[in-house]
Amino acid sequence: MKLSTFLAIAAVIYGIFGVGELLAPAQFLATMGVTLNEGGQLATRAGATAAIGYAVIFWFARKAEMSAALRAILLGNVVFLVLEIIVLGLGVLSGDMSPAGLPGLVVNVLLLVGFGYFYFKPGALRTA
Repeated sequence: MKLSTFLAIAAVIYGIFGVGELLAPAQFLATMGVTLNEGGQLATRAGATAAIGYAVIFWFARKAEMSAALRAILLGNVVFLVLEIIVLGLGVLSGDMSPAGLPGLVVNVLLLVGFGYFYFKPGALRTA
């Protein structure tokens, strides 16, 4: 798969999650076995704005040539996804998120594999 294709797919995924969490946070997260009070809905909506921002970045970066800036986007998402996977994994283990949330966790793992692949790909532009 080409990086441009991967970034387009990532943009769509982040866009779907971002818009769903922004417009209907309680209903969207209920599909993962998470119940939100008003404060939780506010926090989810705030996080959704970041997901939408990521979607826009990925969409407009998809045709860019490999550069230090594009590698920074890839690495930033590797870091983000490692942390997100840890948080969600702990949520499932603690019972704060039901096993219904596992598909979302799997999506994050697949995105991590993709961002990691393109960041660590042999022959990719190296930066200091």
